[in-house]
Amino acid sequence: MGRNRKTIKTDRYCCRCIIIKFTTKSLSTKTKSLFLNYKIKTETKKLFKFCSLLTIWSMGDLSDNKKDILKQKALQLLHNKESLPGDIYNSNLEELVENLQVYQFELEMQNEELKRVQDDLTINKEKFQTIFELAPVGYCMLNMEGTIIQCNNKFRSHFNIPKNNLNNRKLRELVEPSSQDDFYFHLKVLKERKEKSNAFLGFKGKTGTIHIKINSRVIYLNSETREKVILCALNDISDEVKYYHKLKDSEERFRSLVDSMNDVIFTIDQDLRHSSVHGKWVAEAGRKEADFLGKRATEILGEEAGEFHEKHFREALAGKPVVYEWTAGEGTGQQHFQTSLSPIYNEEGHVKEIVGVGRNITPAKKSNFDLQERMKEQKCLYKISKTLHQQNHPTDDILHQCVRIIPEGFQFPEKARACIKTSERNYFSHEAFNIDEDICLKSQPAFSGGTLAQIIIKYSDQDSGDLTRLSSSFLEEEQQLIDVIARNLVQALKNQQTKDELDRKNNMLSQLNAEKDRLLSVIAHDLRSPFSSILGLIGLMHERFDRMQPEYIKELLGALNKSTNSFYTLLENLLEWSRIQRGQKEIKPTPHLVSEIVNQAIEAHQNIIDNKNIKLNLNFDNNLRVLGDQTSLISVFNNLLSNAIKFSEKGGEISILAKPQQPDNIIFSVCDQGIGLSKDMQQKLFKVDADVKRPGTDNEPSTGLGLLISKELVEMNGGEIWVESEEDKGSCFFFTIARSN
Repeated sequence: MGRNRKTIKTDRYCCRCIIIKFTTKSLSTKTKSLFLNYKIKTETKKLFKFCSLLTIWSMGDLSDNKKDILKQKALQLLHNKESLPGDIYNSNLEELVENLQVYQFELEMQNEELKRVQDDLTINKEKFQTIFELAPVGYCMLNMEGTIIQCNNKFRSHFNIPKNNLNNRKLRELVEPSSQDDFYFHLKVLKERKEKSNAFLGFKGKTGTIHIKINSRVIYLNSETREKVILCALNDISDEVKYYHKLKDSEERFRSLVDSMNDVIFTIDQDLRHSSVHGKWVAEAGRKEADFLGKRATEILGEEAGEFHEKHFREALAGKPVVYEWTAGEGTGQQHFQTSLSPIYNEEGHVKEIVGVGRNITPAKKSNFDLQERMKEQKCLYKISKTLHQQNHPTDDILHQCVRIIPEGFQFPEKARACIKTSERNYFSHEAFNIDEDICLKSQPAFSGGTLAQIIIKYSDQDSGDLTRLSSSFLEEEQQLIDVIARNLVQALKNQQTKDELDRKNNMLSQLNAEKDRLLSVIAHDLRSPFSSILGLIGLMHERFDRMQPEYIKELLGALNKSTNSFYTLLENLLEWSRIQRGQKEIKPTPHLVSEIVNQAIEAHQNIIDNKNIKLNLNFDNNLRVLGDQTSLISVFNNLLSNAIKFSEKGGEISILAKPQQPDNIIFSVCDQGIGLSKDMQQKLFKVDADVKRPGTDNEPSTGLGLLISKELVEMNGGEIWVESEEDKGSCFFFTIARSN
């Protein structure tokens, strides 16, 4: 073996021997057995290939430890150099060199095999890359956060992304806003469940939105590092989506066309079950398509009515066209229908199902009935209109008449009950009923300003049979009838309100004229009388002053003072009345002691009280407080006290009382024991157009203006005033004002 080592690289047979020696000496027992059993007579090329494979296969036995073994042998040989004989040393050295050469040859074969494997890998990689790039489906690889790691040409062409220009873009940036939630859920499934997932998403394409079906799954990019990535396949299904929408639109148009038909169109299968139903009648009948699908007529209409229809269905399924009529409901609410059935055949010529068309023929059946109903409604409207145009009738009377007329316009007038609802109250044709019941027929509320009119109809449950059936049979024309009546009513009410407002303003104008006349009368007569007295007394004193005795002068001055006070009081009342009527009287409610207000009024009349020798009785708590305008309250007490003094006899009594009245008022009274008032005068006392003038017990003048002013002032302070009196027994004037706490 040592003699042939120089020709190892050129002589195939020597090479074979070296390999055999190398193999038999250095390989493990398993490797040696496999090698020795190999057929040596195989061609050299196959032998070399086998040896290469064998060498690679045995790397686990040799490559890892061979270097260390050879190194140990070399060190051992060097260490024993001095102790070994020369021929043994040379023999061992020669064997070591031979093993090194074999090891070198092994490494060269390994390198060649690795290079071949690397070349194969490079070729396969290029093939895979070519297939990946030219695939008709868009592929991309994402990290677990959704960032694009790699993508192919188809993917880039979808989104107009330049090659090698991903720049850590996230796939969600390419997803339309409307699909962001679906994409988030898609990634969530992949992250949490670690399985494949698919979704239909809208993406931002280079020419607009493109519809993509995305199929994704989690894979391990490196089995050792366990690095996970998401591999996505994106299929452009935009054309399919467009086709789907076109197909759906076409189907919707067809369905809309069929559903908009007044007729009902349906199909029945071999089991007598509804397989489809279309037409407006379904909704108008208060049903849904689901109420029919998969059900037989007996399940929908009941055994008796359903069997009637199924008898005709069987005839049509036998191949015979069928036309028949049927009814639904009872009485005047009965509906008449006509159904046509036609068989539908399959390719073998057998009936697979039938198609039916149902048509409502009630209008033709009811023409005479409808004509009578219209005449009835027109007659009702005529009566209502005639009633509304009555003159000089109160609104309540007119509405009571109208509500009794309304039932005449309905199918069952003897059972109909009507109500007119207005802003103020409800008017009933018969006994009152619950106007909020579901079975009532109600007009649309008619409004004009603050005026409301609404008509409500209910069928009486007295001897009416099936009340629900009657109430459900209200006609559309009856709804229109009460809507028209409601609009006419609200207009009539509005007209009546306008008339009432006009009457109110006329009354106000009449009252103003009466006030004007009253004021002119006071100015022309009552104001002139004290003036005449004053002028006469002054003239008399001027002519006879030198001849008058002091006592007589004093008497004349007393009369002059009396006339002057009367004139001043009258003038003050006129000015107060003028301020009130012009709205210039300002009311400022403030707390005041009752005693202070009463005392001021007494002080103003003390001379007259003394002259008539009148006794005053005061009955109130000195700490009692009233909440009102001080000037107004003093004026009221002045007028009432002046009135009591004026109509009291000399030596009479006047009582002034004030006491709390629940909850928050004080009631005042000023009572005298004078000549009193008749019933007729009591009714006129506070009216501006009434003449209540009469002289006092000492012939004092009286205009009645003070009581009118007192009434206005009390009401402006939020109170009320009234009188209680009997002739020859005296009078008591009462009024209320708020109490101060």
